[in-house]
Parts: sequence; structure tokens; C-alpha cells
Amino acid sequence: MDSLRRGSSRAGVGPALRIGGRTIAGSPHQRLRRLLASVQLALAFVLVVASGLLVRSFAAMTGADPGFDAAGTITTSIELPTARYDAAGSREFFRRARERVQALPGIGDVAFSSDLPWTGYDENTSFLIVGRQARDGEELEARYHFATAGYTGATGTPLVAGRDLTVDDNNGAPPVVLVNESAARKFWDSPTAAVGARLNLWGRERTVAGVIGDVRDMPWHDRAAPALYFPQAQAWYPQPMFLVVKTRIDPAATIEAIRGAVREIDAQLPLASIRTLDSVAGAALATRRLTLWLVAVFGTTALFLALVGIYGVMAQAVGQRTQEFGVRQALGATRADILRLVMTSAAAMTAVGLLAGVALAIGSTSVLASLLYRVEPSDPVTFAGVSAVLLVTAALAAYVPALRATRINAAAALRGGE
Repeated sequence: MDSLRRGSSRAGVGPALRIGGRTIAGSPHQRLRRLLASVQLALAFVLVVASGLLVRSFAAMTGADPGFDAAGTITTSIELPTARYDAAGSREFFRRARERVQALPGIGDVAFSSDLPWTGYDENTSFLIVGRQARDGEELEARYHFATAGYTGATGTPLVAGRDLTVDDNNGAPPVVLVNESAARKFWDSPTAAVGARLNLWGRERTVAGVIGDVRDMPWHDRAAPALYFPQAQAWYPQPMFLVVKTRIDPAATIEAIRGAVREIDAQLPLASIRTLDSVAGAALATRRLTLWLVAVFGTTALFLALVGIYGVMAQAVGQRTQEFGVRQALGATRADILRLVMTSAAAMTAVGLLAGVALAIGSTSVLASLLYRVEPSDPVTFAGVSAVLLVTAALAAYVPALRATRINAAAALRGGE
């Protein structure tokens, strides 16, 4: 009996008893298994936190206003051969093609543009604001795009101030340009203040005719870069242009009609990359979505393995300590005492794993910073949520062996140890 009272080893599940100089349960192998289970849980925590951060980031990304309306919009690329189209011929083609397509049944706004939203377009130019010295440290630089009349309607980009481009902004009209809201707020403090400003741009003075809404270069960018939009008829160089068509019917049903309208103007021009604007936007998100799924799969697998490890360690510990639990019951321990003993040991093992996981996650999730959108790598909500999930699932994994321990028959256990 003295040896029973002296037993206080930490090996195995809770304080172990000693009988005849022998510790019941608890061994170097058992401690190693507990350590490995804690390591599994720590690694699972890191992967599940990474998954949680990416999920929150993806939700924020898809929930943010994209700055354009992709619904019911079909796009296609057209490249005019320079051997047959000079500057004047190009202007005439785009004018006629736009008019011809817009006359088709079920078609709304139509425009040509040098690029589409969320395709990583990154062409920049410097400029000067006429009548104003550059502010200290101010860099007058912006993205530049080419567009025709109807651009805001075709892409669903809102007009914030001033006016939109029109068919009258042709080669013989006074040079104008549109700016986006980011440019207006950066260089003039407000959209209304930007309207009417004059820019020295590409060797000519151009008036800011209007301000349109921001469209980020890519969906995971936190803000839009300052941007300028030239009327294609006033400033353009040979390059592929995108035909953007807003439809009132199924966009797929308009493809042949659009192809026929372009063929009537130039039968040798093919339409390339025919896609809806929804699919263009979806393609921009595809890489982030794939990364999210891969990390989520790894995180789920790691979590499953960690829980299997916890269950296996606890089940084996309970099996090894059958005689001990019988002795404890003979000494007056209740089922609640046995359950608490096993669950306390499981909680200690889980706590070690979680603490190690938090430390690892804080040090490693910084590598995800470039993949996150409006979510910090050490986001406390994600860390707290994942901790709660792992605590609950680890408790469930340990509860089954713990429940089995409470059902051990003291007499049978003692006879089995004889």
C-alpha cells in the first residue's frame, strides 16, 4: 500500500501508480508517442491556420467590390494587321465595328479597350499637371489604357465625376483623357477637382473630361493604381484590342452574330480569346482558389492524422493501465475520477501541441502575406477559431478511450494482473 501512495510518475495517463516496485503504465515509448502526437497536433495547427487565413482572405477578396460588372458581358480580342491598317484605318475600323455590333439584337453597350479588368495590365507613363508644380516627393505617374466610347457601360465601371468618352472624342476634337478615382484623389484630392484639369501628356495638353471608378489590377491588390484612359481615336499605337459587349441576352448566343458583324467589315480578321467577362474574372481568382484548396487538403489531412494520433496514444495508454484503473477503483476512485484523470492527461498533451503550433504558426504564416487580402498573417480571429476547433476535436478523440477506462471492472482488472 505504501508503494501505491508513493506512485506519482507522469508517464502514461495522469499520475501512475506503482505496485511492487513496478510503474503501471508509462514508459519511454509511451512518452515518445505522446510527444509525437503533440508534434502532429502542432503541425496540424499551422496548416489549418494557413487554410483559415486563405479562406478569410478569399472571402474578403470575392466579397469586395471589383469596380466593374461582369454579368452579361462577352469579350474577344482583335488584332489589326499593320500591313493593312494605318492609324486612320484603325480608327475607322473600330468606329464601324462598334456601331455594327451595337446594332445587333440583344446588345447593349459596346466598346473597344486595350485591356480587360484583372488581367495584370501594367503599362505606365509620367505626365505633368499644367499650371502646378509637383508637390514634394510627388511622382506624377499612372497606368495608361486606350478605350472607345461606351467603355464604362460595357464594363460596368461607374462614372464618378465629369463626362464619359463619346464618339465625338475623335482625332479632330480637343484632346481629352479620363482618370480613375485613385488618380483624382492622389493628384487633385477629389474627383470633382480633377475634372477640367489639364495634363501635359505625350507632347500634348489634354483635358481631364471625367473620372471613372477604380478597378484594381488584380483582385488581391488592396487598392487600384492611378490610371489614365485615352480615347482610342486620339491616341493609340498598334496592339491587340478587346471588344467588350454588354448583352441583354445569353452572351453565348451573341457570339456568331458578333463574328458575322466583324466579318462584314473585314472577312480576314479572326476573333480570338472569346470569353465572358465572368470567366476572365474567374481566371484571375483561379490561382488563389487552387492554393486555397491545396492548403485546405493538407490541413485537413494533418488534422485527421493528429486526431488519430491522439486517439491511438490515449487508447494504448488506457489499455496499458487497465490494472491501475482497477486498483484506483478498489481504493475508492469513481468513474468521474477515472474520466477526469484520462481527459486531464489528454488536455495536457493537446495544450503542448497547441502552444507549439501557435509559436510555429506565428513564425511561418508571414510567408503567406503576399497571398492574403485584407487579412493579417497573425489574424487573432483565425488563430482563436482554429484553436477552438482543435481543442474540441482533440477532446472528442480522447473521450472514447476515456469512456472505456470508466467501464473497466475493478475485480476483473485485478485478477488480470495477478
